[in-house]
Amino acid sequence: MATIKDIARNTGFSVSVVSRALNNKYGVKDETRSLIANAAKELKYYPHAAARSLVTRKTETIGVMMADLSEPYYSQLIKGMEYSASKNGYMILFSNSYESLEQRNVVQKLIESGRVDGLIIIGSNIKEKNFVLHLLEREIQFVLIERNFSDPRVNCIWVDNVEGAFQAVTYLIEKGHRRIAHISGNLDFQVALDRLEGYKKALQTAGLPFIEELITTGKFIWQDGYLAMKELLRYQPTCTAVFASNDTMAYGA
Repeated sequence: MATIKDIARNTGFSVSVVSRALNNKYGVKDETRSLIANAAKELKYYPHAAARSLVTRKTETIGVMMADLSEPYYSQLIKGMEYSASKNGYMILFSNSYESLEQRNVVQKLIESGRVDGLIIIGSNIKEKNFVLHLLEREIQFVLIERNFSDPRVNCIWVDNVEGAFQAVTYLIEKGHRRIAHISGNLDFQVALDRLEGYKKALQTAGLPFIEELITTGKFIWQDGYLAMKELLRYQPTCTAVFASNDTMAYGA
C-alpha cells in the first residue's frame, strides 16, 4: 500500500508538503495540491484511518442506532445513509437492537471513547429522555428519526404519523367498516403512539366509539402481527377490518 513517502518520492515534493496537501491544510498552491492528489490516485494511496483521526480528532464514522435491522422499512434508510456518508468520506457503524439496555451501554461507550463523530437514533424510545439529555450535555452531534423531541436543541426528522393513520382508518370507514381493530407497535415509541392517536381521531371524527378490546400491541415484527391477529380472530370475531401499525405486522397478520 502506498504511503505519503511514496507520493513525495513520485512528485518530488517534501513529505510535509504532501501531508498538508492531502489534509487540505493552508500554504499549498492549487497546482501543487492537484499534482499531489493525482499522484495519490495513481499510486492508490489511502490514508490510515487511525493515524488520521489522531491528527484531525475525527473518526469519520457515524453511529446509527435502530431497533431492528431486519425491518424492511430500514433498508431504504440504510441505503440513503451509506450513500450520503460515502459521498462525504464517512463510514457508518450500525447498532442493532436499540431496545436492549446492554446494547445501548455498548454504544454509549463508543461515544464516550470518541470512536464516532456523531449519532443517528432511529425510532427512539420515549423513555430515553435522560439518554438524549446526556448527549446534549456531552455536546455529541446527533439526530433523532421518528421522534419529535420538545427541546429545540435536538435535531429531529419525522413524518405526520397521526395524519397518516387518520387517513388510513378513514378510508376503511368510508368502505363501510365500523368495527376496526388496530394492531399497534410498541407504545414506548413515538411512531406507535402517533398512529394510535390517528386511529382514535378517525373513529371520533366518524362518530364511532373507541373500543379498547380492539387494540393489540406488538414490537413492529411479523411474528407479533401474526399473534395479534390470532387473538383478534379468537376474541373479537366481529371486527371487519384491521389497521396495522406497519407493513411488517400487516404481513404477519
